[in-house]
Amino acid sequence: MRKSVFFIDGYNLYHSLKNLNNPKYKWLDIKALVSRLTKNRSNEEIGTILYFTAKSPWSISKRTKHETYIKALIHSGIETILGKFQKVKRKCRKCHKTYTTYEEKYTDVNIGVQMYREASKKKHDKFYLISADSDLIPAINAIKKDFPEIKIGVVLPLGHKSYDLINNCDFVIYIKKADYNKSLFPEKISLPNEIIECPVDWK
Repeated sequence: MRKSVFFIDGYNLYHSLKNLNNPKYKWLDIKALVSRLTKNRSNEEIGTILYFTAKSPWSISKRTKHETYIKALIHSGIETILGKFQKVKRKCRKCHKTYTTYEEKYTDVNIGVQMYREASKKKHDKFYLISADSDLIPAINAIKKDFPEIKIGVVLPLGHKSYDLINNCDFVIYIKKADYNKSLFPEKISLPNEIIECPVDWK
């Protein structure tokens, strides 16, 4: 039986959910989604699920909602690996004025490093990458060269395309809207010491 590991590019997935213009999808049960995507693969066992993200430093409200969601994911058995946002200066193409914004850092590097580490452990022989970020291709190719027995697939969030990733992976899965619809957390989740609830503006 194959043992599979999932690598979730949190913000790449988030933008797919956000583009659906229905906030309920942000309360996505990723473990349920993963189970749904592999339900027809009877010779597979889902091992580790790793979720990569970064917390917003510019909005307390967004950060609080995100932290609540991360609690729900951890409770479901998903490991979370955090990057960060960093202030950067940009120039407006229209008015040419300089402005300050935030840029997510380390997520693609964290995913690439963790993929290679998991390959080195030789605990899993099938990798699923939920992302459309082609910056991960060098890590994928390094793993395929050093660990040719591992099969690597890309799982594309709804509305996202990445022909480069598809061409560098062994297989591709396209997430459908029905997969999101049938993979949502209940509105309230009982943790050992508290009850967390889906944020009001995500319902």
